Amino acid sequence: MIGKSNQKSFSYLNEAAGQRRERIPHMVHSPSLGPSCIAADVTDEILVNKIVCSRPVHITAESSLIVFTPPELLPLAITLTPDLEGIVLNSTILKDAVVTTGYVPVSIAVGILTTVTLDLPFQQLTPCSGACPGDILTAAPAEIEAIIIQPIPIGAPDGVVELSIIFKVILRTKLTVTRPLIGKRGQKTTSRLKAVCRHRPEVEPLRVQFPMIDAANAAIATESDL
Repeated sequence: MIGKSNQKSFSYLNEAAGQRRERIPHMVHSPSLGPSCIAADVTDEILVNKIVCSRPVHITAESSLIVFTPPELLPLAITLTPDLEGIVLNSTILKDAVVTTGYVPVSIAVGILTTVTLDLPFQQLTPCSGACPGDILTAAPAEIEAIIIQPIPIGAPDGVVELSIIFKVILRTKLTVTRPLIGKRGQKTTSRLKAVCRHRPEVEPLRVQFPMIDAANAAIATESDL
C-alpha cells in the first residue's frame, strides 16, 4: 500500500500493484541431483598399460655342503626336498634390466642319519630393453624346473672320504614390466603414446634393501610392493 506520512486512516491507502490473475502457476525447473546425474565428459583420454617387456626366466639357486663319510658307505644316498611355500623372490627394475634375488629353503638328507636344512641363494640379471625405474613389475609364482645334486670327492684324510656336495635348484618364472601411459579413446595404435625414459647418471648407485622374510611367511615380492 502507498500512503502519506501524516495520514491517520488506512481507508485511503492505494494498492501499489493490482491483483495478478495467472492461469498457470509460475514454475521453476531444477535439475535432478540423483543417481542419474552424470559428469560431463571433458576429455577423451584413457589410461593404457603398455607392456615394455615380458619374458620367461630361468634362475639357478645354488649352494654346497661338506660331509665326511667312511669309504664303505659310498655311494651315499642324497636327497633334496625344496620348500615350495618358502621360496623368496625379490625383483627390482634398473635401466634396461631387472635384477632378481632370493633363496630356496631346502631339506637335505645325506645317508640314513644326517638331515640338514639350507637356504640356496640366487641372483639373476635379466635384460629388459626399454625398462625404467618406476615402471611396474609383475613376477609370476616361481616353479621348480629341475633339481641337481653333484657330489665331488676332495680328499680322504685318515681313511675318511671328504665330499663337497653341490646342490642346485632351477626355478622358472616370468617377468613382465608394464608402464601406464595416456592414450586417446578409440586409438588403434600405440605409436603415438608418449613415454619419456631418460637415463640420468647418478653420483650414487640405486640402493634397494629388501626386508628379511622368514621361510614360514615367505612370499614373492617386487619393488612395487615395498
